[in-house]
Amino acid sequence: MARGEILEKFKSARNKFIDAEGLLKKYFCYDASDGSGTSVYIWENLSCAKAFFTPAMLQAFEQTFGCRPTLRHVDTLMTIDNVADEVSVFDT
Repeated sequence: MARGEILEKFKSARNKFIDAEGLLKKYFCYDASDGSGTSVYIWENLSCAKAFFTPAMLQAFEQTFGCRPTLRHVDTLMTIDNVADEVSVFDT
């Protein structure tokens, strides 16, 4: 997809993520080299992430973007946010 097209889809989906239980941060990203989108989520814990990605949610994603998302879980140890002047350490 073109950048503008995927941005509009991201913007129309934003309300699904505002106040989502356990979601601390979400990054909507775009790779111009292949026209793909990537999202990075920071969750309170893996249980919250798994609860969010229901079969219905994955089906809705596929209808919107025309592909099934690839999910990969990694343990976030630390984030740095220079805009908010904040360092978050996840040591539990």
